[in-house]
Amino acid sequence: MNTEKLNTIKEIRKVLNEVNPKIPTYAIGSDEREKLEQSAVELESLIWKLVNEDIKQTINELNVSKARLQDIATELKNVNAELKEIGDKVEKASQILGALVNIVLTASSAGLI
Repeated sequence: MNTEKLNTIKEIRKVLNEVNPKIPTYAIGSDEREKLEQSAVELESLIWKLVNEDIKQTINELNVSKARLQDIATELKNVNAELKEIGDKVEKASQILGALVNIVLTASSAGLI
């Protein structure tokens, strides 16, 4: 996550930390409380949108790297018998990366991140 996004999230969080304590000071059903609750929901949603955008971008980048590693592993194995062992290790790294991507995708689709 880049500095701009982190700073944006930090600023949104500051506002959210000011909004949330005010909510219970107004009666349930009052216009003031409704607007504060809407603000809190929207601010929290915005934070998660920024985080999820970063997760999706990272997953895409990891998938590209995984595919590159797999291609390199295949090429190493085919070029020279001496390099087969290294090719196997590169392939294993690609598989580990793939497992990580699957874990992150599963967690993301389950709403855990």
